[in-house]
Amino acid sequence: MRKKKSLLFLISIGLVIILAVIYSYNYKIIKGDYNQLTITKMNEQTHVIHDLNEIRNIINKINNSSREFQVPINKGFKYDYLPHGLLTFENETEKKVLGIVYLQKSQVSILTDYWEIKTDFSFSH
Repeated sequence: MRKKKSLLFLISIGLVIILAVIYSYNYKIIKGDYNQLTITKMNEQTHVIHDLNEIRNIINKINNSSREFQVPINKGFKYDYLPHGLLTFENETEKKVLGIVYLQKSQVSILTDYWEIKTDFSFSH
């Protein structure tokens, strides 16, 4: 009886961990509606987007792109340099800033506190 309870407890813990991992890889990085997106490269504002459909497409691409979890051991980026730019999403009540690192031709990594999100944005380079 005791072994059965222990086994049931371990299975329950395993299911909770699996569900937490699935949720963390599928939750939305950016939630809400934003009416302005500012793209900044090396402290120089390069583009401001006010088109709500284009902003929604970028948010959708960020939320649905592949992710790589970063353990915040050293409280910094895993790169030896600062991000190449910033994405600043704004609405009347909120401002969300994400870092950008350009990897290859059209591949961009979006950096958050715990995630590196690989995308293929057209505004790269």
